[in-house]
Amino acid sequence: MPSRTSQPSFLNPPTERGYASPSSFISADAPTVECQSQLLYSDASENMFLRTNLDFYSVSTHVNNSKFNWYRNDDILPDIRVRVVMCFNPLYFTILDFLSQRFNEYQAQNDSREIASQLYNQLYELAEATIMSPKPEEAYLIPDSMNNLLSSHGPFDTWSFTRKMKNSPSSHYFYEKSDKGFLDGIVVYDVPVASLLRYDADGKPLTRANENLPSSLGFVENSENYRFETIPSIGFTTDFSQGNNSEIYNLQNLSVYSFCYFDYQSFLDRKADDDIRVSATGINGSLLYNGCGFIDRKSPSGTKTLYSKQTGAGLNSSVVLSSIRSPDKDKFVDARVAANINPEALRSKLYDTFYSSMASSGVDKRTLQAIKDKNYFSNVWMSKDGQENTRLAFAFDRASFLSHKSNYPFLYISPGTKRELLKGGNFLTEDEVSKVINSTLKKRAVNPDSFVSQNSLQTSIRSGKYSRGDIQDEKNIGTVNELRGVYMPGQTQDIVLYQAVSKNTDEKKTQSTKRCQFGVEFYVKDASVLFLTRVLRALERSEKRVRQIYTSIIHSKDGTYDHNTGEMLVGISNVEVDNTSVFEVLSTEISFYLSLLDNFGVINSLTVDLLRESLVARVSQKDPAGIMFLADSISTFISQLKPLIISPPPSRTETSVSHSVLETSRSAKNTMLHLEHYFNDFEDYGENYGTGYSFLFDASGRNARAYLGLNIFTKQSLLNRAQTEFSKYFDLQDSSEKADFLTQGFADSSLTYFSPLTISIWGKDAIRQDSYKKTDQNSLEFDFGRYASLFIDLVKLKNRKDRREPYAQMQSSQELAFDDVKIFNEARLALGDLSCTIDTEIEDKFSPMEPRNINDKATTLQAQGLEHRVKLSAEEAALFKGVFGATGTKQNADAETFLKNQDQQILDKEFTNEIKPDEQDEKRKVQKENPIKLMFNIVGEMTINSDGNFLENNYSDITFNSLTALSSMIGADPNNINNIITNSYRHLPNQTKAMIIMSAIKEQLVFGNGFDAVRPILKDKVEITGEEFVSAIFNDNEFPPYEVSGDPMRVYAKFLAFWMNYKNLAVVEYLDGFESARGNSATRYYLQTRGDNPFYTKVKMPKWKKFTNQFYQTNLDKTFLCRVRMIAAEDYNRQDIPENIFADQKEALELPIYNEYFLLEGR
Repeated sequence: MPSRTSQPSFLNPPTERGYASPSSFISADAPTVECQSQLLYSDASENMFLRTNLDFYSVSTHVNNSKFNWYRNDDILPDIRVRVVMCFNPLYFTILDFLSQRFNEYQAQNDSREIASQLYNQLYELAEATIMSPKPEEAYLIPDSMNNLLSSHGPFDTWSFTRKMKNSPSSHYFYEKSDKGFLDGIVVYDVPVASLLRYDADGKPLTRANENLPSSLGFVENSENYRFETIPSIGFTTDFSQGNNSEIYNLQNLSVYSFCYFDYQSFLDRKADDDIRVSATGINGSLLYNGCGFIDRKSPSGTKTLYSKQTGAGLNSSVVLSSIRSPDKDKFVDARVAANINPEALRSKLYDTFYSSMASSGVDKRTLQAIKDKNYFSNVWMSKDGQENTRLAFAFDRASFLSHKSNYPFLYISPGTKRELLKGGNFLTEDEVSKVINSTLKKRAVNPDSFVSQNSLQTSIRSGKYSRGDIQDEKNIGTVNELRGVYMPGQTQDIVLYQAVSKNTDEKKTQSTKRCQFGVEFYVKDASVLFLTRVLRALERSEKRVRQIYTSIIHSKDGTYDHNTGEMLVGISNVEVDNTSVFEVLSTEISFYLSLLDNFGVINSLTVDLLRESLVARVSQKDPAGIMFLADSISTFISQLKPLIISPPPSRTETSVSHSVLETSRSAKNTMLHLEHYFNDFEDYGENYGTGYSFLFDASGRNARAYLGLNIFTKQSLLNRAQTEFSKYFDLQDSSEKADFLTQGFADSSLTYFSPLTISIWGKDAIRQDSYKKTDQNSLEFDFGRYASLFIDLVKLKNRKDRREPYAQMQSSQELAFDDVKIFNEARLALGDLSCTIDTEIEDKFSPMEPRNINDKATTLQAQGLEHRVKLSAEEAALFKGVFGATGTKQNADAETFLKNQDQQILDKEFTNEIKPDEQDEKRKVQKENPIKLMFNIVGEMTINSDGNFLENNYSDITFNSLTALSSMIGADPNNINNIITNSYRHLPNQTKAMIIMSAIKEQLVFGNGFDAVRPILKDKVEITGEEFVSAIFNDNEFPPYEVSGDPMRVYAKFLAFWMNYKNLAVVEYLDGFESARGNSATRYYLQTRGDNPFYTKVKMPKWKKFTNQFYQTNLDKTFLCRVRMIAAEDYNRQDIPENIFADQKEALELPIYNEYFLLEGR
């Protein structure tokens, strides 16, 4: 046996994963066999046959050395047998699944033969225990069934039962009720492996190399030195008529257990000499004791049971993990229905194929939506370029369109005829196929009130049906061009891509706002009639040739045919027609006839080989009636096909498709179908004019090669852009060397996730975000003033959009410097649009004092008779009269002296205190510093966080404006940060990884070729709350380590710089193909096919996939249709991570994407 400490040069892997440990390899004693497929069919007598195909495996370090390859080793191969246990009785499924799993676990542990004996005893004891002390979580292992299966009469015995099989004339053994053990419903096939292998002309077994080792082997040291080979077999056929109880073989329940084992008796017989003499007495016939391979378990029809994994020598459990119904049903094909092709049955089948409609087939609602007739156009994929042209692309499913609009829809449903009609082949050239021969791009303006907004990126969808009054300015604006050479790995050739460009000349000149709808007008040539005509002619020639052979045989006078017995005297291989044997001619006609039946969907492709063998055998009989049978069958095909051409079935086309007839052939006509289609997506031209995000390439440039439609960029330019983007977030300090963006753990994200390269606002210079990365330094120096101004511009744009103000042009950046005063004023104006007024002046509580005219009350008191109201003393009265004088008198001497003294005191006094500034007055005169942070907080809460979260939740719980929230959520810290970035969360965008590092550690990290996360340069620190912090660079201090601050993104004045660089991310994807709708009952019946048939592929269901570095590098020569979309929650989350990470999206910050769809050109 292989040793755990000594890895052998050859390995025998299990066919299932789950047995190997991550740290070591596993291997069995005997080779591995796997059941690949089974085909059930019946003959003319309705006897059932089951065709089983097997593959054997070899893993070796020396593929050409017979010593290390069992199939080349003449010392080993003669003693290896293969056994296939087919169980049709569900009573034994549970025990057989249990035994095969436990036997495989034993093999995986490489236990000794003594342990094997113990295992058998434990199996018996466990079976008893499940009956005597049953547990709800355990399976019942019926002791009698266990004993019978493991007995010397059972299918797991490799001594007595093997001897019985070797002495039997049949390679099959059918257990019947009359047998000892009552293992009814089990059939065993057992033969030497050598008898099943396929051999070349030199007698060597045929093999097929595999690229990778099977993962079920576990950990294999120096795995690159091993080669994995598949050794195909000729398979075997089980004839159920050999059994006496054929009723049980109803194929409703079938489980198959296949394994190889060493025939110990064969070894003894071959090595018999004086030194080796062993008596059969006491021989242990158990499967594990004598050496076997892993057991391959397949459950095509029935329940497969999986049990809890057993480790160690003890066996004490039959706990059921899961039960799966028919997990291997795809490996089983029932071909009995298609096997009968006699003329009468064929006539009925052809009629159904040609004339039956799918309309009454009871298609479920989801499938009906996916295959309905208007599904032959995809949605239109629109994007704008830097010159505000609209570039668009879409997919058109010719087969889907023609399958609904052609007079012969079945021709575009069956894969064979569809391929011929769309690509050409035996009956049509490439110039004669069905195709679009003329296409026009159309455009019209529609009433905006008839539509609802789909998103903020200039596109909308129709909310309901529109009237003719809602449509204006409908016109043709150019041609639609077929988009050739686009590689879609997961797509067939039935779907064609188209592209076009609209210059929007009128809209630019008038600067008028329009809701525009694009459409196409197609003329499609339907070559069905031409195709059917040529098929009919070929069938007529084939029938004539077969009948001529029959006639020449029965009228021959050269000893070929015995007219008395009606039999041929020689085989058809010995009869020639035009220097070619009749056998070859008839074989060719049979293949041609069956290929047409297959292409027309009359028979199942999997039955073609069986039918060919059956027909060849029939025409090769002595009775030439078999040849007449073939001619009659071909004639039946002709009789059903000819009326279709003479009188086509009723058209199922709608009024939107008109027909015209063009003469395109000397003997047949083609139908021309006219189609006009408007897409449901719309463009609001003028909204966000000159404004948008460019994630990959500078939108201001012109692409001269993109005159037909989408802009074109090269694979190398995307790699260059990925390098620039990566260096903004990870770089080397004080080094001209660039960080390796293709480092493992970072490469896939480098090609997938991007922040905006430029941010364009009409009327202002574009912000080029990569310019803030300092050269040869691990730092970002954002222009926060520029981002603050952008913040205000975005708020203004949203307000104008809400008011339906198109062509919103912002004030030029040359006129608006980014100083605090002007930014403050812009913010105040933006708040004004939100009906919010900000006043920085202090309002006085009292009116200010100011000079004014005052009447002299003293001179009028006497006149008014009010002097009695003033009560003065005698001295005061005298003084008053002396100073001011009474009416008609002069001032006296005392008063004059008093006034002079008062004047002198004022002149002599120093006015130190009197000239000191008034503090309250000075406060009013000083220009206050504008409260910019407060202003931006108000703007932010009213526009960005307008849903009111700040009222309902803790402000610190809001995540969209936080650099630290995600790091805190996933528990990043200095101890686990390396594992998070390179392992458990390696799928995250590199921008997000840099953000996590920034908020988890202040020390330096080293990745790849020495790079670390880039840190921002900040001028002032934010107060740290709790344990969350951001590591950054302050005041040009040396680093690392980095200094820490509170989260600067919480400050709205700085918020946008971090949003645009760390959270406003886009995803680059390529068009892989289109999804398939589930097969419906009609198509399954008419085509006898499964749901993966290309007919179900629908253009309404495009498949967009992300690039991986490996896929990108291996397809550098391919051209892809790509899209840029905003990041979503599913990009952050995976099944293997517990957290639910949200994608932060804010409507106020959404802008159109320049070159949202583009072509990525191969080298």
